[in-house]
Amino acid sequence: MAQDSGILGKFAAGTRALPWVALVCVVAVLFKLTILLVKRRKTIKQFEDFIGPPSHWLFGHGLELKQDGTNLDKTVEYGEKYPHAFPLWFGPFFCFLQIHHPDYVKTILTSTEPKDELVYRYIRDWIGDGLLVSHGQKWFRHRRLLTPGFHYDVLKPYVKLMSDSANTMLAKWEKYSETGETFELFEHVSLMTLDSILKCAFSYNSNCQTEGRTNAYIKSVYELSKLIQRRSRTFPYHSDFIFFLSPHGFRFRKARRVAFNHTAEVVRKRKEELKEESELDRIKAKRCLDFLDILLCARDENNQGLSDEAIQAEVDTFMFEGHDTTASGISFILYCLACHPEHQQMCREEITQVLGGKNTMGWEDLSKIPYTTMCIKESLRLYPPVPGIARHTTKPITFFDGRTLPAGIRVQTNVYGIHRNATVWENPNVFDPLRFLPENVSSRSPHAFVPFSAGPRNCIGQHFAMNEMKAATALALQKYELLEDPKWKPKLAPQLVLRSLNGIHIKIKPVEPSNTAARMAPDSGFFGEFAVGSRLLPLFALVCVVALLFKLTVLVVKRRKTFRLMESFIGPPSHWLFGHVLEFKQDGSDLDKLLGFGLKYPYAFPLWFGPFVCFLNIHHPDYAKTILASTEPKDDFAYRFIKEWIGDGLLVSHGKKWFRHRRLLTPGFHYDVLKPYVKLMSDSANTMLNKWEKYSETGETFELFEHVSLMTLDSILKCAFSYNSSCQTAGGTNTYIQSVYELANLVNLRFRTFPYHNDLIFHLSPHGFRFRKACRVAQNHTAEVIRKRKEELKEEKELDRIEAKRYLDFLDILLCARDENNQGLSDEAIRAEVDTFMFEGHDTTASGISFILYCLACHPEHQQMCREEISQVLGGKNTMGWEDLSKIPYTTMCIKESLRLYPPVPGMARNTTKPITFFDGRTLPAGSLVGTSVYGIHRNATVWENPNMFNPLRFLPENVSSRSPHAFVPFSAGPRNCIGQTFAMNEMKAVIALVLQRYELIEDPEWKPKIIPRLVLRSLNGIHIKIKPVQPICDQAEQK
Repeated sequence: MAQDSGILGKFAAGTRALPWVALVCVVAVLFKLTILLVKRRKTIKQFEDFIGPPSHWLFGHGLELKQDGTNLDKTVEYGEKYPHAFPLWFGPFFCFLQIHHPDYVKTILTSTEPKDELVYRYIRDWIGDGLLVSHGQKWFRHRRLLTPGFHYDVLKPYVKLMSDSANTMLAKWEKYSETGETFELFEHVSLMTLDSILKCAFSYNSNCQTEGRTNAYIKSVYELSKLIQRRSRTFPYHSDFIFFLSPHGFRFRKARRVAFNHTAEVVRKRKEELKEESELDRIKAKRCLDFLDILLCARDENNQGLSDEAIQAEVDTFMFEGHDTTASGISFILYCLACHPEHQQMCREEITQVLGGKNTMGWEDLSKIPYTTMCIKESLRLYPPVPGIARHTTKPITFFDGRTLPAGIRVQTNVYGIHRNATVWENPNVFDPLRFLPENVSSRSPHAFVPFSAGPRNCIGQHFAMNEMKAATALALQKYELLEDPKWKPKLAPQLVLRSLNGIHIKIKPVEPSNTAARMAPDSGFFGEFAVGSRLLPLFALVCVVALLFKLTVLVVKRRKTFRLMESFIGPPSHWLFGHVLEFKQDGSDLDKLLGFGLKYPYAFPLWFGPFVCFLNIHHPDYAKTILASTEPKDDFAYRFIKEWIGDGLLVSHGKKWFRHRRLLTPGFHYDVLKPYVKLMSDSANTMLNKWEKYSETGETFELFEHVSLMTLDSILKCAFSYNSSCQTAGGTNTYIQSVYELANLVNLRFRTFPYHNDLIFHLSPHGFRFRKACRVAQNHTAEVIRKRKEELKEEKELDRIEAKRYLDFLDILLCARDENNQGLSDEAIRAEVDTFMFEGHDTTASGISFILYCLACHPEHQQMCREEISQVLGGKNTMGWEDLSKIPYTTMCIKESLRLYPPVPGMARNTTKPITFFDGRTLPAGSLVGTSVYGIHRNATVWENPNMFNPLRFLPENVSSRSPHAFVPFSAGPRNCIGQTFAMNEMKAVIALVLQRYELIEDPEWKPKIIPRLVLRSLNGIHIKIKPVQPICDQAEQK
């Protein structure tokens, strides 16, 4: 009982102390909470210069980032709205400045700021204080000691080891090539890179690819990688206390002990081997030096080496960084090549030529596969293995735009965001290896591509990684053809390395032997032919030299003749080789440069493109009248890029063929035919406007041209084929729509890429392959539609029955057109005219509408006057009628003024077939190239007062009558004017009216278009505006 009373006494004393314990706990929690709230307020103040997306007070942006494969694209979307950088909150207290522009990245990565502990502490328990996470003097000393370990003399023998590991993996893939089944890549590649890194780090043949993970050390390394990835994506595990009490924490500690003990034992044994002074030389004679040899022999200026603990940390760091990150890179490279067979084939041909049937990559082979290297870099751009790099500022940092970041801030370099930044990379989501041609690389910031980071803390092992990627990719492509499985699209997850939530899946099949071994077979007949060929080589070389000299002589004679042709026309000085090309920098200032020349050289001046091609650039109405009043043919130099697609249609044909086609097509643009099209145009416009609701709700800036281009494509398909494409809502899933869109983009790409002006270079390039493929799809589709429609129209009176059922489309008109001999158009001619209508009515009208909306956004006073006029005419209707088009004169004047400032076709080229004399007596001989600068005429200060000012009143009837009719030629003029100009104007009026009735357009001053003259007028940086819903008329009346 005495014992019991003692226990009860202690219990009673304990219960009396409980309130005090509870009070202390509450005070501690409140104290901690106060510190965190003060920290939060301080953080908000520190980020006051950086605007970002709205965040939840408790979850921050955690609710926006859903771990479903859309996180990275969400940050790219934020980046479009918040240029350069924006804050991201993870919960109520942790905030990172997310940077996604090269100029900001440069400031961070050129510093030696330490890595952020919040992100990298999960791996510190495994890899210790290695080069990845250390900082200060320790980092500097270790970096200096480790650098010799990545010298090319050390890396050379590793390529053979990497090839062996890759071949082991490829041998395992044979079963998939036989069955054709889809398989997951990352698991295989990860084992292969682990096998390779063990050979290079320890000289250790693990056989992990064939025997699996039976070895305890291999199991532990794999387990540690998996558990670190799991911990980074499991929010409660971010707490050390919760993680280490969990089953996963127990497994982590157990695996860490195994890995530590193994590394320590290997280090101990190797130190024993190296005890003798000259042992290193003997080892080097027997085998390659591995990473551990380098570490153990490294000495600083005081002859001090690394401690056992530091060596272990660096080996484990090398294991982690060289295994998982390289596996991610190789897996996505193979996936990208599976998705782009044309690039894959070009890589394979290059690799076959270099390897010549060998199944091992040599050190000297790595530099001989430039196209494969470009494909690898393009994949690393789209799928960087490390999607983000976190730093912690120790001192204030000022960026190039003057904004300052105080000390103590976490900064996240969003590598994925930089690599897909639309202000840095054109079409950033398109796989285009030619971005990495030397001339393209030199024109970009070196911080636009940072898969291995940059600056003093860049990845020390980047050459090791690139060598392994090249070797593995080359051997894979030599043996197998990689095929995409459309059912498996990777869902990207930004963990410590870039992963896919659902894996990375492809199919494979063996490469046809005819492409490789057959070419290398030692056939005596081949050698006999080679011997004969070698005797003919000198003769062949002589013929080539003579042909080259003859061609050069012809060109020089042509140049001298051109000089004589242009002697009456003075122009700006030109370079003897480049002409005026160096003056035009493709940066948005080219057209204004032409205006500057025009001020100095009135009426016209010669422009040289290289040493042999010269255009007379005319920029005055009186000169334009002389050219446009003639029927001179279009110049083939300018229009030949589209001829392969649209054929010899009305745009590019000439002579009797052009005259006959023009006469047959004219009825297709009669107002009775055009009337029902207005309803179709309105429907397409309303579909686009419904998509814009999200922008009106958020108030965010968006790019116009992409939306308008899809809308005009949708509209033209209805008018040309009676074809409801749903391309605005369904996207580019339809193969024909994909091909039309692809062709328009590739024609523009070819026009602005100088080497692609050569047919041979273009058609051998991946873009040329895509162009021909898209041409086939588009032309086959058009041919099939024509065939079916001809079947429908076989009966004599079928046309009348069709007209009773629906409107006549452009194809109906073409099929029923007859000349005076009752002869119609051939199927080939019909296809050419339909494809011409598709090109001219889609891209040019999209350019016009986009710039009209931009002009109205910049001039709200004119926008409001248009809106009032439109509201009065439509009276609440959401469809424009034919009769409404003539009732909006002020809107029409605004449309014309925008077409004056931003003509959709900025220039037209003709080739003179006979001498032409201008009004001032100067004569241009036959055979001259003439460029009519529509942009130059429309902004000619001798014709237009204040030509750069937006003033719709220029188009009042009394003002128009006092000007030359050739002062405003957005649709050309004369006999070869645009046959579809009424169609285009109707679409512009209908679209503008419906847009202004529904939305108020607002300029974003941060986005000024950089105008570039391509086949149609475009903007280098897009055409951006904001919108908000128009207030109902009753609300406006109340406000007034």
